[in-house]
Amino acid sequence: RTLARTLPTDHALFVGNSMPIRDVDMYAGNGGADVPVAANRGASGIDGVLATAIGYAAGLQRPTTLVIGDLSLLHDLNSLSLLRPGAPPVTIVVINNEGGGIFHLLPIAGYDHLFEPYFGTPHAWRFTPIAAAFGLATAQPTTAAELTAALQTAYAGQQHTLIELHTERNANADLHRTLQAAVRSALAAA
Repeated sequence: RTLARTLPTDHALFVGNSMPIRDVDMYAGNGGADVPVAANRGASGIDGVLATAIGYAAGLQRPTTLVIGDLSLLHDLNSLSLLRPGAPPVTIVVINNEGGGIFHLLPIAGYDHLFEPYFGTPHAWRFTPIAAAFGLATAQPTTAAELTAALQTAYAGQQHTLIELHTERNANADLHRTLQAAVRSALAAA
């Protein structure tokens, strides 16, 4: 919701697969700028997302924000080398929950002995130092106000930027369930 309300009118949005596209669909709301929005599906749904977003920005010749999950970014880290000076600036908002957060919403999450090694796909990567090594500006906001400020700084600076949001997979799944229950309750009361 913060991102949708912060995007400038001359920008574009590219939404990664898995939880990012679902979260944007469910929670972005309206009232933000009317910008072009795109997404794609890779062979596994998560590969090539960064490269595609960079190509999308180049094709549109406008600054673009990518919302991407941590596993998608891990699958396409080498595409950070495509973010060159002079190209339309890409702001990467990576949701780092240290693994496949979407799978916590499935029944398999109740089977701990199978879940973590095969579905949770845990990792301990931090993307900020990797992005800095590629010469990108970085930020690690922890609140909505800090995210707004980081986005505004990225947009004003007209440079490639990676904004890393750390979340916790179980808490994220609980929040989704709470929000969905609230929506169901509001609809039933209407």
